[in-house]
Amino acid sequence: MRKVFTRFATGGTAALLVATGFGAAVAGATTTISITRVSGGTRDETAIGASQQRFTGQAAKSVVLASDANFPDALAGAPLAVAKVGPLLLVPPSGLTAEVSQEITRAAPVKATVYILGGSGAIPLSVDAALTALGYVPVRLAGADRFGTAVAIAGALGNPSTVFEATGDGFPDGLSAGAAAAAAGGAVLLTNGSAQATETAAYLAAHPGTHYAIGGPAAAADPSATAVIGSDRYLTATMVASKFFTTPLIAGFASGLAFPDALSGGANIGIHGGPLLLVPQSGALPPALNTYLVNTPSITSGLLYGGAVAVGNDVAAELAAGGVGGGATGQPSGPGYSAALAYWLAGPNQPNASSQGQEWLNAANVLRPAETDGSDTNTSGYATAVTELEQMVNTPPPSQQTAQQTTDFHNDIAALDMFFNTPGLYATTIGR
Repeated sequence: MRKVFTRFATGGTAALLVATGFGAAVAGATTTISITRVSGGTRDETAIGASQQRFTGQAAKSVVLASDANFPDALAGAPLAVAKVGPLLLVPPSGLTAEVSQEITRAAPVKATVYILGGSGAIPLSVDAALTALGYVPVRLAGADRFGTAVAIAGALGNPSTVFEATGDGFPDGLSAGAAAAAAGGAVLLTNGSAQATETAAYLAAHPGTHYAIGGPAAAADPSATAVIGSDRYLTATMVASKFFTTPLIAGFASGLAFPDALSGGANIGIHGGPLLLVPQSGALPPALNTYLVNTPSITSGLLYGGAVAVGNDVAAELAAGGVGGGATGQPSGPGYSAALAYWLAGPNQPNASSQGQEWLNAANVLRPAETDGSDTNTSGYATAVTELEQMVNTPPPSQQTAQQTTDFHNDIAALDMFFNTPGLYATTIGR
């Protein structure tokens, strides 16, 4: 087994003041992040590396096993690993490997519970027998399919009424949902793409409470849930982080293009109490992620899951710079901008035009004094942003708009997306 922990050097400061929604106001806050890469030669070894990163010198109370061949069970399993204080390890369809067996015995005491996610088609029954022989207590959580397995996992969590729904047909939305569900004491349930799964619908009906739909497919499957939707996977993950983590000290980063490294990473960063954010393989950070990092100085350390093939060293260096390296020239910063950004990010999640408009007014109201009180930097665009926000609030409903009003409304959205560095944020709600 080979694991790698690489720390990227950080340095430099930026004059930032950050407040409402993103952390306490700290003059001259350092925006650099100490990035530690957690990686192995295979996806299973990366999971072992994540386990060793967290459970060294402190024994795990349990272990969660998921298939390394597919993602759905592990998506739902992240909150379970956090709640049961254990690593999420991956095993191949052939069964328990010597390396994973060794990590279980290293991390958790004998007689600890090992949760096995999925039926025999995902993880063979030989794993149960092997764990028993090692002195552990195997508990298999399985349904007839991925949707039923997620419900079984929710049962092991005590059937929480706080539920994060994500599509079971793709991995990105569920990755960011896992750490957030753990922070909220909730469970992750899966939708059948844009259609609701029968098992999920039954659970929601039996456990009324707070339900979030992460990503467009889940929101379409459950229109009654509070939707958190970005124009792409990177923006959705950033919006989840903004909504469910007030002042995180640490964040996890994983590829938004491949699931293996992020599966164990979601559970790992969840135990640390931070969000999981998605990054590209190479190139500039997504603008919304860049803005989030610049305006969240509480994050001083980060765990980057996977090797340089999955996420390049150029991306790691940008993360270590706290996003400053990829930021837009002259991007505003300060308590007023951060508060306005929080309201702007909250807008797409509102259930109707009235509450969405209130978020825009809130944003305008914090930008006005910030333009003149000296607490923010690069405030030249504040007056225009306030005007655009107020114009949007005063625009009639879509059915009553003239062609010019519709054009102006869309232009205001585009301009504010540039101001807040959040391209496409309102793509799914612009017609409200």
